[in-house]
Amino acid sequence: MADNRTSSQPSMIDTLAFGLFKLLAISMGVLLSCQAVIRAYGQIAFLVLLVITIAVCIEIRTWLSRLITAFLIFFVIPAALAFAWTRHPILFLAVMIGISITAYVIRESRLPGKLASGKSGAERTPVFPPGRDAE
Repeated sequence: MADNRTSSQPSMIDTLAFGLFKLLAISMGVLLSCQAVIRAYGQIAFLVLLVITIAVCIEIRTWLSRLITAFLIFFVIPAALAFAWTRHPILFLAVMIGISITAYVIRESRLPGKLASGKSGAERTPVFPPGRDAE
């Protein structure tokens, strides 16, 4: 019997081997990048960056955006922070404090359930047990 496949179609084994090779190449790239970050910033900083990356990437839906975000968090932002810290440490601290205050204000303004009135939490109506009147 003659084989009906054309020579331009890859076999199932070729497709599987190519997929496995891609997976291994990507895994090696990720591991080598992680090793470079650990050498540059240390293990604790790497773990902090990894946790931040995972927390941010959970909210992102597309893989390309996740990769770009991970690249920014692992390489661009630490390099920019290190550059700013070595050049002008006092200005760097002032900018970080300003960013923190701004982030807090934005977060608090987005939280639902804020009372618009000026009442504080201490102004409450007393509750008495049933059968007992207030004196």
